[in-house]
Amino acid sequence: MKPFKNVQFGKKKQDSALASLSKKIVAKEEFLRFKHLLDTELKQQHTVRGTLHQMGETQQVHNAVIEDINGTIEHLKMRNMALQQSVEKLILLKEMEEFRQMKELKDENALDFWGIFKEQLGTKTIKFTHGAAHVVKILTTKIVSKVSFMVKRKARL
Repeated sequence: MKPFKNVQFGKKKQDSALASLSKKIVAKEEFLRFKHLLDTELKQQHTVRGTLHQMGETQQVHNAVIEDINGTIEHLKMRNMALQQSVEKLILLKEMEEFRQMKELKDENALDFWGIFKEQLGTKTIKFTHGAAHVVKILTTKIVSKVSFMVKRKARL
């Protein structure tokens, strides 16, 4: 309806038509404002959806990183156990080496004992090679056991 099409209207009708037109203009302005607000809201929702999507992707990346870290931790635990076992083996090897050195020292002590024993018998001291040290140890052990047997026998008498 076009209010000014018919000029024959009276003043009252013109005022009514102007009022109707102004109501339509106000309604159109409110509609445009509402449309602008709606468009803004839709843009914000789209932005929020995009942000949520990015957050979801970020969460997936974080989960993958966490899984990778957990895998690395498990790998390091396994390596740590392997290293502990290696350290234990090295400690055992060191103890075995110390035991071997102590055994050699005992053999040398047996050699010293044999040399002292020979000196006490009035013969000269003989130097033995490491290969003969075991034989000397056996001989020394036999001599010591015979001496201790003789001491025990004398103690009985």
